[in-house]
Amino acid sequence: MRLRKTRFSDIVWFLYGITVLTFSALIFTESAGFFFLDKGMGLLFTAAFFLISTGLIILRYYLQKKKPAEKDAKSGTKVMNILTFVFAFVCLAAGVILRLRQMQSALITPSLTGSACEDIYNSIFYSISALFGGNLGTIIVFNTVLTVISSVCLFFAMRKILGNFAAVLSVCFAFVSPYFCSFGLSKGPELLSLVFDMLALLFLSLLLPGRKAKIGIALAGGLFVGLSAFTDFSAISFLLAIPMFFIRDKEEKEDTKNRAFINAVLYIVGTVFGICLGALVLSGIRGKLFTDELFGFVSGIRLFSNKAHIFASSDLAGLSIVALLLIPGIAEGYALRKKDQGTTVALLLIGFCVLDSLGLSGNIGSCEMMAVLLFAGMAGNLFDMFIYKEAPEKAETIPEVLEEIEIKDEETEKTEETEKAATAPLENPLPVPKKKERGQVDYDYDVADNADYDI
Repeated sequence: MRLRKTRFSDIVWFLYGITVLTFSALIFTESAGFFFLDKGMGLLFTAAFFLISTGLIILRYYLQKKKPAEKDAKSGTKVMNILTFVFAFVCLAAGVILRLRQMQSALITPSLTGSACEDIYNSIFYSISALFGGNLGTIIVFNTVLTVISSVCLFFAMRKILGNFAAVLSVCFAFVSPYFCSFGLSKGPELLSLVFDMLALLFLSLLLPGRKAKIGIALAGGLFVGLSAFTDFSAISFLLAIPMFFIRDKEEKEDTKNRAFINAVLYIVGTVFGICLGALVLSGIRGKLFTDELFGFVSGIRLFSNKAHIFASSDLAGLSIVALLLIPGIAEGYALRKKDQGTTVALLLIGFCVLDSLGLSGNIGSCEMMAVLLFAGMAGNLFDMFIYKEAPEKAETIPEVLEEIEIKDEETEKTEETEKAATAPLENPLPVPKKKERGQVDYDYDVADNADYDI
């Protein structure tokens, strides 16, 4: 899905560039400290790598203008799609095996701590443990199932919004990276919130670009946005994608603003309904009034409610690779001015990072995982941006008419024309009387040829 790029997309991409540089600076400073180097070296490396990569991309586009551009067809053949699905399945299988290897450890039972996400998660887990037992194997299997659901939704959403490479890299990071393997084993409530996030992202990808009225998809997407926002308020960032409903391609002549407006309204209504549904479920679990839970959700939204440092406990090796891919993508995405290269995901990233930095993320683990997966998807988008070129325009085809044509010499044609002119009679330009035809007389009786007539 590649929409027309607008001024709005350029502004968002500029803000996204600042977000990426901030994220990369955090990762590289942490990495420098890991190698017992001064953390200022991480900032210096971030700035130097950004300037060098941007200069190389500008030089590449300058050299391309000197040569005639060859238009290749858009990547995304059947072979690439098959390889994408195969690689995603391999990552899924590897991730499941890595998690199930931890089943031989000691007994673990989650405890209620009072937050909405943990209470809902523990209520579901206690129902499952009543059938299978509340041991570590059960909680690992349950968390693995949540990881599989969220990653499958992430794969199809990223594939539709950004492309095959973005889907593969984000799912690979979600399953195989040490950070997510260890994170998913110990923090189940965050995984439940992540499932709501990924379901909201999946329905959002089906809804975009929003040029058609899709009542069911808009309501379902808003519903999961509301459920996720009820467990972690940072998920309200999904509402930032609403302006993308109104961006359409140049080739589309039909005015679809009314349909996009319908989708936007239904999306917001679904979000409100999802928050109310979360309050209703939690009121049943806690045995309190629905209005009390809804009021508790609203009153619990506070600035600077968490003090944890985002990405502090993340996988530095994996995120360093992601940061190295993200930095060249800033200039590359801006240089491709005709087509949008991921403004929707950039908006979501900016929202999650800003709300978390303001302390509005009540569940920082969920917000951190969501941001990391979106960053990984945008890093994979770099390969799509390098490979993708506009498909060649269809030229007007002239129908071929096959006729038998005699090929003659010019001298032969001139001789034939001269002979025809000499033998052809001249046309009389004056009017002439019509030729008279001899009349014929018919008799009713036969007359002999030698008959005599009296005169």
